[in-house]
Amino acid sequence: MEPVDIRRDTETYCNLMNAYLLAQVAELDATLQQNGIEDQGIRKSICAQFGMSMGQVFDMGWIGVSGERFHPLLMFSEKYLDDAATPIGEVGPLEGPTREDDFHAMAVEAVSTFYDDLQGDLARVPYGALDEEL
Repeated sequence: MEPVDIRRDTETYCNLMNAYLLAQVAELDATLQQNGIEDQGIRKSICAQFGMSMGQVFDMGWIGVSGERFHPLLMFSEKYLDDAATPIGEVGPLEGPTREDDFHAMAVEAVSTFYDDLQGDLARVPYGALDEEL
């Protein structure tokens, strides 16, 4: 098995996780609007409840596949892993979680940031597709 450099720095991971969660909230908000939920208060509540639920799965849960239990683990890399043939070591260092990271609380914080600080403005959330620039 090839070596993988996994960094576990709480501050770096929290910054990455906050950015990831903010992008998720922005996408969920856009989807709710596209499906007729115009009231921002309702959208905010849905996003917070969803974030809390998904956070619980990451913080303390597992999923079952083919009779096996697996624990979700979210990591970040600077390079894109484009296909299964690319060795994982070529992605470069991975930023991984520590036990201090609290996904569900961070998800609720991302909801507050999106709706309160950014006024629900999707254009103010920095994320994009592979072929887009930052």
